[in-house]
Amino acid sequence: MSSEGVRQRIRRGSLESEKGTDGRVYVFVEDEDLDRTPSEPDKDEVLTRMEDELAFLRQELATRDEEIRRRDAVLLSLSEGLKALNPPAEARESPQTASEEPAKGKPGEGEEEPSSRERSWWRRMFGG
Repeated sequence: MSSEGVRQRIRRGSLESEKGTDGRVYVFVEDEDLDRTPSEPDKDEVLTRMEDELAFLRQELATRDEEIRRRDAVLLSLSEGLKALNPPAEARESPQTASEEPAKGKPGEGEEEPSSRERSWWRRMFGG
């Protein structure tokens, strides 16, 4: 503890002190306070703690990697299942323009032509 720290504690009243006749301030320290000397942490303790933390972090990283692999496998199986349920659409015919559209509602025509989905593929291809 620095001398300034001691002075601040005296001002706050957290340290017992008395001013002597010579102008000096005397601080009363109990025996318990003398026994508690701040010491640097033991290097072996610090090293052990850091090794434990490193092992923990490696385990967490391995666990998260495994979770990511599981999620990827689930997503892959779901996407494959969706592909099986929804096969890719066949190539559609180009949209008809106004000049290509069959005339509808002509007088004398009682029946409409079947839609392109109802006609067979060869009729759609060759216009029959």
